[in-house]
Parts: sequence; C-alpha cells; structure tokens
Amino acid sequence: MTRRSRPAAGRGGLARPVALVGALLLMVGLAACGGGRPGPDGGGGATITWYAGSIDQRQNDFRQILVDAFEESHPDITVNVTFGPVDTDVNRAEIADAVRSGHGAPDVYLGDVVWPAQFARDGLALPLDKVLGTDFWRRFDPAALASARYRGRLYAAPLFTDRAVLFYRTDLVRQPPTTWEQLAEEARALHASGAAADGFVWQGAPYEGLTCVWTELLADAGGSVVNRAGTASTVDSPAGVKALRFLRGLVTSGATPAGVTGFQETDADQLFASGQAAFLRSWNPTYGRLTAPGSAVSDQVAGHVGIAPLPTFAGRPGPGFSTVGGWSLYVNPHTRNLGAVSTFIRWMTDQQAQGLLVRLAQLPTNAAVRADPAVRANPLMATGLAARPVTRPAATPAYPKLSRAVYTNVSAAIGGGTTVPAALRASGTQIDQALRD
Repeated sequence: MTRRSRPAAGRGGLARPVALVGALLLMVGLAACGGGRPGPDGGGGATITWYAGSIDQRQNDFRQILVDAFEESHPDITVNVTFGPVDTDVNRAEIADAVRSGHGAPDVYLGDVVWPAQFARDGLALPLDKVLGTDFWRRFDPAALASARYRGRLYAAPLFTDRAVLFYRTDLVRQPPTTWEQLAEEARALHASGAAADGFVWQGAPYEGLTCVWTELLADAGGSVVNRAGTASTVDSPAGVKALRFLRGLVTSGATPAGVTGFQETDADQLFASGQAAFLRSWNPTYGRLTAPGSAVSDQVAGHVGIAPLPTFAGRPGPGFSTVGGWSLYVNPHTRNLGAVSTFIRWMTDQQAQGLLVRLAQLPTNAAVRADPAVRANPLMATGLAARPVTRPAATPAYPKLSRAVYTNVSAAIGGGTTVPAALRASGTQIDQALRD
C-alpha cells in the first residue's frame, strides 16, 4: 500500500531532545521520483518515495509517525511511504524488481543489514560514503557500520539494530539460566511438571530466523559458518556437531515442542505471550509488545516478563552470542532526488528520530542516543546494548544461497528428517558451492 504522507500538525512533542527519551519510554509502557536532481546538500521542494517494510514484523508500527515528524522539520520535502510486506524475502525481491525495472522504484528503501553485498554487486544500491561525507558516519556506533560495507564502500545508513535476547516467566523462573544446558533442563522440568505447556520456544522453521539461531549456537560452541576469509564452510566440525545435537536434543527431551520446525518469530512470540511457554528466544522489539499497557498477553504473562542475555554452553565465556540484526536505509542509484534523500537519511539517523525509535523498543544506531543515561537505564536497552554480538557471513553476494544451505539442513536435522552428521555434510557442501558460484 502506498499513501501520500500527511503534513504533521501539532506534533511538537515528537521533537523533544534525547535527554527526555526516558519519559518517552514510559509513555509507551517500556518500564522495565520526480523533479530535477538537486545536489547532495540540497533537498528543497522535492517529493520522495520511501519503500519501508514493517519495522517490527507487524504492520501496526510507527513508520508514519517518523515521516510526519520529518515533514514537520522539513516542510519543503514530502515523503510518500510504500508500506512493504512483512516477509523479508518478499520485501527484498520486490525492491530488487522495482529498482531494476524502474517501475514504481523508490528513492530510498529500508533493507536488512545482510543485503549490502548482494545489492552492491547487482547495482541496486548507491555507494553513500562520499554522498553523505565523512562527518556523517561519525554519528554511528562503529559496530553498526560493519555490515554496511562491501569492498570498502558504505552502501547503507544503519537505522536501527536488533539483538536476540532471552525472555522468561518470572513467576516460573527465579533467575534466568546462564548456560544452554541449564535452560534445557529447566524447560524440560517445567514442561514435564505441567507448569508450562511448552518449555522453550524459538525459531526453527527453514528460513532466515533459523540461520540467526544457528549462528548463535555454533558460535557458543566455538565454531563458525565460514572461515575468516569467507571462502569455505566450517560448519561440519566438532562445534557444529555439538550445536546441532543440542538443538535436536531440545525436541527429543521435551524441552522444546516438536512443532518448532514450523515456528517463525510471530509463532514463537505468540506462544510465549499466551502463557504456553516458559522461555522464548526472540528479538528485542518483542519486549515492548509483551509489556506495554494493553498488550495482547495472557493473565499469566502480564507483569511476569523477564529479559536476559542469551545463555552459552557450560565452560564457555558468557554471555552467549547474539546475532546482529536490524534495518538500514539504502538509496536507489537512479533516484532523481538525491538531495532530498540525503536530508531524509540525515534526519532519520539523528537524535530526534533515533529517540522515537527507542519508543519502538528498537536499539538505536546513533552513538549519542545509545550513550544517553535514560536509554541505558531501561532494562531492554541495557540488555540489548550489552549483548555479545555475532554477525552472519553476509559479506558475500552469495549470502541468500548460503543462508538457505544453513536453514534447510539444520531444520531437517532438528525435526529428525536427517541425521546430524548428514545435515552438517550437506550444509557444508552447499555453502561451498554457493561461495564458488
């Protein structure tokens, strides 16, 4: 759905400085292409199109609030928003087709942090390092820029970052587990006793979410998906065996329901919100949906949501690894409104917009906002910002094929459709083939 953005009226409260982010958090219950081409620093009197898939995998979020606040600050720039689909793969395909064909192509679009290599190689994203200038990039937390590079160039401006965290029922669990073995035992015991219908739920369906889970568990076991040079698979290893046997053992022991091989984020989140599960591995924005006033959670869950870093394996340094996720702003190389787009990107990554994103339970990429005491005092922000990051091997344009080689074989092993050794061999062979293509 595409719609013309409304000029904002009476929204002065959205322009508050980041020092008041704490008050904004409380408000939402987070207690715990037309016209000529102006120059890069221009942007007056333009209309731009922003293609933006759902910020939090649901259609009811704050994209329009961000746009309204921007238009209030820049009344000479109008932003038309195309609300893209929730599914990331469909999102990626629609953007790629639009930019290639020029039909309905956006000026600027919201894209996953794992897209830069593929989109840069295919000519779908404009290099932004020189367009926005050296000073612009200093506003970001350095870790946020790592995934935006391809062959030394910056192709995306980080809008927000995500981290995987552990949610748990505080009425069932006194202290969050710090090892995977402890979590598995507690989840199994709670399920066996009937205290929780399901012990631990997570994302086990064959899609990108499982690649994230696998990346974390494999790193916790001391392994990696590819070698340091990114030229060969390293999943078929003792660490791979340990991680995959553990995931399969969660199902066979009853700690995790057998249906996990069909769970995506929304499925696992809903099971926890309904009171059915004691533990949940999910992303930081889930905290807001579980704790905000009026949230659709069961009576058992309301007021009993704990958040903690992910565990690691016994004997390994903690906390556990957390996959780096998030979304960035990319620019269509064929836009005729580069000046207005540059202005839009600068505003979206500056303190006002980043403070608004904190209201969405999104981890900001702006270093000043990340350092604000009001942000650091919030339990969600503190947990997310302190997470131990691990990145997916997305520095290659072959990443979509590589990820598919991971999640198809790992999901099959978790569900018992193949053995652990066979799954790791197949995954390794397919990853190597993807890297050679």
